[in-house]
Amino acid sequence: MHIPDIMQHLGVTDLTAYTKDKRWPHNLYDEALRLYPVDHDEGCGNPICHRATFMYGLLYEHAQVSETLHSNLQELLGVHDVGVFKHLAAMVRAGKVVDADGDDVYLRGARGMKGLAGMRIPIGFIHGDCNETYVPQSTALTYEMLVNAFPEQPYERHLIAGYGHIDCIFGKNAARDVYPTIARYLNAH
Repeated sequence: MHIPDIMQHLGVTDLTAYTKDKRWPHNLYDEALRLYPVDHDEGCGNPICHRATFMYGLLYEHAQVSETLHSNLQELLGVHDVGVFKHLAAMVRAGKVVDADGDDVYLRGARGMKGLAGMRIPIGFIHGDCNETYVPQSTALTYEMLVNAFPEQPYERHLIAGYGHIDCIFGKNAARDVYPTIARYLNAH
């Protein structure tokens, strides 16, 4: 998870899912990503998808996204400063949510943050059971931590069968498979 530091050292200032530019270094980027080891069982050959997976990890189950979305992921994901990826890498290395400097300000409460007490509100977790970006165990741990800290709160956690990360919201069948669970929770609280 030191790739963002290496990229910044090499002068790369941002990462993009856009593939329109055929000039150096963008065309090299696409060619290199063809070699990037990814579990694309579907045999995906979409360079936009490869860029998105390199940037964030596998964000969705291919079977759950429409071809229109799959072909236009750049519109959803856009361009991001390498600093965003440095922050994400710091959280992965820490194994929890930390600030960009790697400091535990969110759960402990520092620098104006409320800490765990800021999560003393109704929260419903929706998590795809095939999520490889944030494994299902991550929300299980968060859910257990919150239930133990604030047992009076109506926390819920729902694993959505056959879904990954963003396809729980953007999936072609999410309105049928996921949204009713979200609506039930929102209407109840």
